[in-house]
Amino acid sequence: LENFRELIRSRDFWNVMKNTLRISFTKILIGFPIPIPLAILLNEIRQVRFRKVIQTCIYLPHFLSWVVIGGIMLNLFSPVFGLAGQFFKATGMEAVNIMAKKNTIFWVVIFSDIWKEAGWSTIVFLAALTQVDLNLYEAARMDGANKLEQMIHITLPAISSIVIVMLILRIGKIMNAGFEQILVLQNPITKDTIDIFDTYVYRE
Repeated sequence: LENFRELIRSRDFWNVMKNTLRISFTKILIGFPIPIPLAILLNEIRQVRFRKVIQTCIYLPHFLSWVVIGGIMLNLFSPVFGLAGQFFKATGMEAVNIMAKKNTIFWVVIFSDIWKEAGWSTIVFLAALTQVDLNLYEAARMDGANKLEQMIHITLPAISSIVIVMLILRIGKIMNAGFEQILVLQNPITKDTIDIFDTYVYRE
């Protein structure tokens, strides 16, 4: 038990615990629901070729490593050579290094994770949507239901069980806040803000 005592007595323990839970819960709160409307919108595209092109575009980030994503984030947010730097110059604002500020790096972590994984997560919900009886939509249209009403009263209830299962599985990984992502995106300035258990254990 000495190892556990040493861990809990560590000055970094409670900060690492807070960061891990904060990042994980925010990813669930913001990131988990996004693939659901994305899958519904993809399902509504009737042109098969166009739908496949869109699917490929949103799936692609999943296959990129976090090292590549980290490079993309640097190119986007660098105040010197990134798009953010060009924006600051064009608007006459003072350049801010978003990747090196404690109050902005957290949101870079959240939204880069959503961009990378949201498209891939739509696969499960798209598969669930194929099981919905099309006669239900036909009956709803005859009753005068528009697309939004069909989505609320037919689509969402039909896939609700899959949504609940996926949410339970995601909550089960609450202590996994993304080792590779944090390792790539953190730096000495932002370490205290986004340091998690995985990176802490790796250093120790």
